[in-house]
Amino acid sequence: MARVEPGVLRRVLEKHFDREELEQLAADVQESVARTGSRERVSLEAAGGDSYPNQILKFVRFLERRELLDALVTEINRERPGAIAAAATSDAAVSTDNNRLIMLMLVVTMCLFVLLVGAAVCALVWARVAPPVFLYLTVVLLLVPASLAWKWLAQRRSFA
Repeated sequence: MARVEPGVLRRVLEKHFDREELEQLAADVQESVARTGSRERVSLEAAGGDSYPNQILKFVRFLERRELLDALVTEINRERPGAIAAAATSDAAVSTDNNRLIMLMLVVTMCLFVLLVGAAVCALVWARVAPPVFLYLTVVLLLVPASLAWKWLAQRRSFA
């Protein structure tokens, strides 16, 4: 069985199971574990947690520490076929979008750097002809748009 990330399991449990269904799922995992001969006690109470999302988090971590995530995956697939695959596919799509945005940010940064170097060379030539104020003006006129572009891309990445 392919390994499923705990974060994917948490999202599947939050989205597809209410508290009663999660308790039933924990009982099913307990039965599955007992069939293997293990005496491990699996329940939401054993995992702990006060709020529902916290219970899910602690339940998944509880099973992960005991290397029982495969039993949870089996029971989820039995109860909600395709839920794990859909969540994993969704995570992969978000990851791909984030990677594209990071690459775009790097390309924009490199272009701005090349422009800045070119402007600095021009400014050095200007400095011989004109007062040093033109040097500062050139640098400021390039740095302000560069920093604004970087800020815009960073904000866009946080919403992705």
